[in-house]
Amino acid sequence: MIKIPKEKFYIVGDYHINHSNLVKGTSSWEDKSSCRDFTTLKEMEDLFVENTNKVVPKDGFLIINGDILFGNKDYLPTFLSRINCEWKTLNFGNHDDWLRKRTEFHPLFKGGVQDYLEVAVGKRLVCIFHYSQKIWRDAHHGSYHLFSHSHGSMPFDENSLSIDVGIDLVYENHLQYHPFSFNEIDHIMKNCKGKPVFLDHHNEKTT
Repeated sequence: MIKIPKEKFYIVGDYHINHSNLVKGTSSWEDKSSCRDFTTLKEMEDLFVENTNKVVPKDGFLIINGDILFGNKDYLPTFLSRINCEWKTLNFGNHDDWLRKRTEFHPLFKGGVQDYLEVAVGKRLVCIFHYSQKIWRDAHHGSYHLFSHSHGSMPFDENSLSIDVGIDLVYENHLQYHPFSFNEIDHIMKNCKGKPVFLDHHNEKTT
């Protein structure tokens, strides 16, 4: 299991670089209500790169939680080279099947590529998957579950230590189009109003 210091942990999902239908100025969708409010793909990418480099230090650990890039797949090395952080890892999303096969790109991710990731941040277990789960490892002992994929369409559940960390998300202490720091995630989780509800036979007294 990877151990990451709290001050070095960062995560983002759903960059969707070069996804023309997600940008209002280039989308062919009739209903553009779910599109990002950019005129061009370059405008979106430049802002995402700027915000990532502003938030994540060069010696940080950046987890990219799926759906990284569309269109010209050979552009991936160029996009990743624009992000200053040297340690990156990728959880495959539903739009990353092409990257499973392009193994020559895998070394670009110093932390590797995988479907699912468990990370120890201090004493906290963090379970990371592109898709939202109802149950995850040690949920009954306070572990966190981070997902993306849904672009903020899933209602926030105050009774679950699980949140969407996609780049589109906005929270009280987190700006849209920025990666999440662990401190931001910790603040959101600790300010949940409800008590976690355990959906299987486990509870806080079981092992």
